[in-house]
Amino acid sequence: NIELHIGGNIDRIDEKEGVLNIIDYKTGKEEEKNATIEKIFTHDGKTMNYILQSMLYSIAAVDCGISGDAIPSLMYIHKKETANYKDFIVKIDKKPISSINEYRDEFMQNLKSIINEIFNVNTPFSPTDDQDRCSLCPYKQICGR
Repeated sequence: NIELHIGGNIDRIDEKEGVLNIIDYKTGKEEEKNATIEKIFTHDGKTMNYILQSMLYSIAAVDCGISGDAIPSLMYIHKKETANYKDFIVKIDKKPISSINEYRDEFMQNLKSIINEIFNVNTPFSPTDDQDRCSLCPYKQICGR
């Protein structure tokens, strides 16, 4: 068993009727809208890091006992003036998440699987072919990119 400690900073938390809306501000370009739990964890070059992060924050808020339920949201700063508040809610299969608990088990199963793959000494490391991603990576010196 691998024990990991992770951290992060939630940008904003709103509460309505006992449910938290976990809002992560983003300044970059919007990720693909057609997310599924499986696609969040797929190595296809189309990352869904923002969605993964907001869902993980929501699960952590519930697991820490802050609330019994949470809704992950992404607020793209360049759209904040024109979008409706509900437009920020993360969508899975084009349906806004109304409860992180509905997706928790599948999300955590996929997360544990990818972590096990990362720490598996029998799985060879192969860096991404996307040189644009390498330019911003703080670990590029380790893998030689």
